[in-house]
Amino acid sequence: MSVVRRGFWSAALVAIAVMGFQTCRRALRPEGYDLTAYTDAGAAALHGVSPYGMDVTFPYLYSPCLACLMAPWSWLPAVVAALLWYGLSVFAVVWVVRCVRPWLPPADGHKASLLAVALVAFGLFRLVHSNLLNGQINLILVAMCVASFEAERRDRAVLAGFWLALAVH
Repeated sequence: MSVVRRGFWSAALVAIAVMGFQTCRRALRPEGYDLTAYTDAGAAALHGVSPYGMDVTFPYLYSPCLACLMAPWSWLPAVVAALLWYGLSVFAVVWVVRCVRPWLPPADGHKASLLAVALVAFGLFRLVHSNLLNGQINLILVAMCVASFEAERRDRAVLAGFWLALAVH
């Protein structure tokens, strides 16, 4: 592995660890964060209560389907849910980058391709960081949309429909 590649992966792992720490700190605040709204809605769904209109810091704005899907998450301790959600979100970002990279026009050599990916990543860093830090669902939804597109490209219409339906629930 080249020095540049090793440096890139080292920096990426440090950034992921730092952002994970920041996310856990935010998640454990008394008022919680966005994932708290999802897990509270899941808990409400388990008890047959509407997740809408609850007296909480982060009101639930999503579909009833998501509340049902989040019900098992409500059983987890907040820090465990936050770490799992963070890991799922990081995985979604990495998976999307790996899927989208071949869609880019071929570059003159590996370095140019790596530079293009690095520039896009740098441009999107603040958006991705904000989504990770706040425990939002957007990165996972993007991954579902990309999964739908990938399935359609491979002539797997039912799977494409499944991923798109799950994303827009």
